[in-house]
Amino acid sequence: MTEPEKQTKAEKLNEAMIPESPRWDEFANALEAALDKWGCDGDAGPNVHRRAKRIMAEMGNIDIPASLAFIKDASGYCDCEILLNVDPDCRVFRHLVADLGEHEGKERQ
Repeated sequence: MTEPEKQTKAEKLNEAMIPESPRWDEFANALEAALDKWGCDGDAGPNVHRRAKRIMAEMGNIDIPASLAFIKDASGYCDCEILLNVDPDCRVFRHLVADLGEHEGKERQ
């Protein structure tokens, strides 16, 4: 196997988790579920991106440092901002709109 072939194989084994990744939806859906259950830890301190890191590790074959570098450059400074600022489907916005609709419905009753 030539050096370029080895590098290509390694890159496939450790992809960066970016919106163009074929597994982005799997990642974003898992992150959305984790945030629904446990919330976001904010953008400072030892738990920054805690849920995203755990999900990427569980998914396997993801270059977590490269993924986090991309995510931070795209304004994903915490777990919820990954979905708000990086995710092209903006799952957090959809979730907030759904919650607002439920809240308004309860007030009207």
